Amino acid sequence: MQNLIAVLLLFVAAMYLLLKWMPTKVKGQFREILARRHPALTPLLIKISDKTAGCGSGCGSCSSSPSSGSCSSPETKPVKMIRNMPASR
Repeated sequence: MQNLIAVLLLFVAAMYLLLKWMPTKVKGQFREILARRHPALTPLLIKISDKTAGCGSGCGSCSSSPSSGSCSSPETKPVKMIRNMPASR
């Protein structure tokens, strides 16, 4: 019984990661197929898709979206590299 629970937990975790890292286009097609086959899941799929849209999701809804031409957020600051100069003799 303990092995069955462990396998189920691993399966759920693997499915979560697969869906999280899946490209947006494929994820949309997957949602459409599920909605057609199981119409009762449609409200749940809409809620999930709203939560997953965020920074780096490629939705194009923010200034840090790759589609807007810039991948950096306004909060980023440049890093200054300071070299240690050898001590003069």
